[in-house]
Amino acid sequence: MKTFRWLLISFILSNCTFVQLKAQNTEREIDSLSRVAQQAPDSLKYDIYNRMGFYYIFNNRKRADSILKSAIKSSKAINYKYGTVLLTNTYGISFDVNREYDSAFYYFEKARTLSKEYNFKVLETRSLNNLGMNAWGQDQLNEAQAFFFEALTITKEYFPEKRTDVYLSNIGLIYQELEQAEKALNYHKQALEERIKRNLKTQQIISYNNIGITYRLKQEYEKAIEAFDRGLQIAEEFKFYTEYQRLFISKADAQISMGNYSEAITSYENAKKGPPDNNIDIRTYFEAISGLSYAYFLVNNDQKARENLEEGFELLKEYPSFGDSAQFFYKTASSIYLAEGDKVQGSRFIDSLQAVLKRKFSQENARAIALSETRFKTVEKEVALAKTRASLAERELEIKQRNYIIYGVIGLAILLALVGYLFYKQQRLKNAQLKKESKLKEALSKIETQNHLQEQRLRISRDLHDNIGSHLTFIISSLDNLKYGLKDADSMVKTKLGEVGAFTKNTINELRDTIWAMNKESITLEDIEARIANLLEQARTACPEILFSFNFQKDIDRNQFVTSVEGVTIYRIIQEAINNAIKYAKAAHIEVSLSKDQNKLLARVKDDGKGFDIHNPDIGNGLLNMKKRAKDIAALYTIDSEENEGTSVSVALDLKS
Repeated sequence: MKTFRWLLISFILSNCTFVQLKAQNTEREIDSLSRVAQQAPDSLKYDIYNRMGFYYIFNNRKRADSILKSAIKSSKAINYKYGTVLLTNTYGISFDVNREYDSAFYYFEKARTLSKEYNFKVLETRSLNNLGMNAWGQDQLNEAQAFFFEALTITKEYFPEKRTDVYLSNIGLIYQELEQAEKALNYHKQALEERIKRNLKTQQIISYNNIGITYRLKQEYEKAIEAFDRGLQIAEEFKFYTEYQRLFISKADAQISMGNYSEAITSYENAKKGPPDNNIDIRTYFEAISGLSYAYFLVNNDQKARENLEEGFELLKEYPSFGDSAQFFYKTASSIYLAEGDKVQGSRFIDSLQAVLKRKFSQENARAIALSETRFKTVEKEVALAKTRASLAERELEIKQRNYIIYGVIGLAILLALVGYLFYKQQRLKNAQLKKESKLKEALSKIETQNHLQEQRLRISRDLHDNIGSHLTFIISSLDNLKYGLKDADSMVKTKLGEVGAFTKNTINELRDTIWAMNKESITLEDIEARIANLLEQARTACPEILFSFNFQKDIDRNQFVTSVEGVTIYRIIQEAINNAIKYAKAAHIEVSLSKDQNKLLARVKDDGKGFDIHNPDIGNGLLNMKKRAKDIAALYTIDSEENEGTSVSVALDLKS
């Protein structure tokens, strides 16, 4: 079930606090650590290089590869095996986050092989975890499950004091995706038990949510509600508001399944209202209004259902990726349109609903995962037997050691005297060294926090590209098959199929633009220039009868940065203005220009079309969207138009020095 995939990120990022740092300051700290590493002992030196490489993976891949390859070569030269394995594993992440899965698998597997050869069990579990993530990211569920089971086995055998709850939770989530509810429930309960024992409050909330969802799959709705309420109690007590919203969504879904529609409406409203700090998660907000539209439809409140539906349409325009969690939204939309007699729109949303509900499941996966679990349980029994044997051997050794107690006491006294003398001589030097290491650790902690933030951004964008992009590509392929199968159909059907196909391709382009912005913390004016040029090239192909021109002021510094939010917003406003000019203005010439006036970036779209009366406009969503986008980035938005004189849309953004 794709709706649970967001929990995968918790494997790496759980229990972390993110601190926003300016990119330039962070990079200066990284560079300063490079100089520190040259004087540090090997164990600390290669840890610094590893963290530096990890940071640049998400900021400057070319530099990351240079650092990691150089450090791997250096560690091999001095035969520092631990550093070689550590850096090889991180080098695999560089390929994995860029979706080069085969290369990523090669380095993860190499790190795993070396870890086993040198008996580095901690690094072996890390490489197994990365192999599991690599397989899960490609929907290879059986392989991912096998890697997680193996990592869990090693951790239990060699590091019984370390956490295993995330492995257990991930295994449960895979069973949840395969709708094997009993197995999923078993592993979620094991994860919850450990999280309670370790007092991990946030993770407890996640476990209660998973347990409730699994009970809903089993149609044991009262137990599901009980689990959700327990999670809500903890979330409210400790002010974990994001989980608070998600739990209300899950609870409302269960109440819908129970037929308690009025109670479901209350739960959806709580999720829509958001937390007391108003820090609303927009995706959860969309899920809430989707559920509300469906619940109101079920109680025959068509007005409320339609209001939430329209709000959902607006959000889908701005966030096309939300379609992957729009089950109730598509169900309500198809029902309403079919009830109104609009079979085309109704069928369209039925197709969308079927795409959301599509599940990847096969007997082969089920057999492979069952085999992995059997192997895990067998190894677990062998570990228990080995511990029993070790205990017996230890008792025999204790009996023998009693004969040497007297000699041991004498030897210990001499050794303690010698150690005390050496300790006195070296204590001052050690204290000074500890202070230096403490400062280094503080700096490394700051870098690691920033790395985690960058990793989350990349994983979300990769999930958008791999999951939503593949679904949209599947839709286009299906439409092409339909065209071929309906080659004798009337022109209206073919036209509609063509329109849906064109809309889907446009959605893919929109998704790519969104991923482009998410992958960067800041965007140069040169990036924006390239995106606009590409947009105009597409427009020329679609509308050859219109003359498109692009003027970029020559003396603008193309390396000037704006934030990713500002950059993509400017691009969206220009895109909306061009679309409006093409659709409504009947223009012969559309001109786009980017210029700089003092410390302001000026973007303008001008056409020679029919124009309109700005004092009495027919304001549509396009004009409102442009105005709202400009307001969101504190930019000045102006529009000038006269009938038969054309239209000019301008945006002025303050540039940071």
